[in-house]
Amino acid sequence: MLINQYVSLVRPHGSPSGITGGDIWAGAAKGANSYANGAAINMLVGHVVGLGMRNSTKAATLDDGVYIYDTGGKGGWITFGNVIIGPEAGLSDPLFVGNAKVPGKTWGDHERGHIPQGTYLGPGYIPSQILSLTIGGVLGKLDGMSLADGSHKYGVLENATHPVPAGW
Repeated sequence: MLINQYVSLVRPHGSPSGITGGDIWAGAAKGANSYANGAAINMLVGHVVGLGMRNSTKAATLDDGVYIYDTGGKGGWITFGNVIIGPEAGLSDPLFVGNAKVPGKTWGDHERGHIPQGTYLGPGYIPSQILSLTIGGVLGKLDGMSLADGSHKYGVLENATHPVPAGW
């Protein structure tokens, strides 16, 4: 359901077809070829990374158009296209910003919030996310934080352009 809300916002582009499993070439023919290719690349990267990091030989779980590769254990998540990689059980945990619980939001909601970013940015999503996390991490270090905490507190794609911000 969540992904369908975002797809309806960007119907003229070809990338929603790639995300939802529709005819990507029909979408690309409507004028968004680079975005369709970007979405396909984002998903391909997600599946390759997910297969490499998954817990044993467990297959990815498909949930409302999103593939989830369970890495087991604790830790964080990463999202490429419509692929979320990380400890599957933790995605249902409440989202905290700093020490405050965000009412009605989970870490899964936050990770799914990266899907429309990938749609809008197309082939620029992965480089933009790398730049966002790097700058955020450096700013965090200057503020006495760890790289991971800083990347989320100051990362533009984690906060300012995100429907479920994770900044703390």
